[in-house]
Amino acid sequence: MVMEFTIAFSFTTQNDTDTLSAQLTITDNNLISLENKQPVQISPVWSATPPLTAVSLEQKSLALTAAQNTSGSPQSIKVTLPIKAVGTSLSGKFESAGVIVNAQYQFLGYSNSGRIAVGNFTIPFPN
Repeated sequence: MVMEFTIAFSFTTQNDTDTLSAQLTITDNNLISLENKQPVQISPVWSATPPLTAVSLEQKSLALTAAQNTSGSPQSIKVTLPIKAVGTSLSGKFESAGVIVNAQYQFLGYSNSGRIAVGNFTIPFPN
């Protein structure tokens, strides 16, 4: 049986002058659900959402790039995605382009949350 979970991924630059760039790729059988008009939401984390120069969303990947950071504050963005869950976890790869980006996840409706380090990751699904 295929379960669906909604996961909010937050990306924040570590430095006040860095421009946010992040790519998340799913490397297992899970998919970002793009059917049934399920919403994908982009929202602020703790400050205004920076203008985005590029966003790409596919069944296996999410990539986003913000406009150049001139705010003097770290850039941050939250992307909430529906995931078609297969198995007990979500495996993927997180990359950022040349700057330190901190990534976190939170399952909506569950207390399951945590950090994602750059490189390969595995997130267990809620029981």
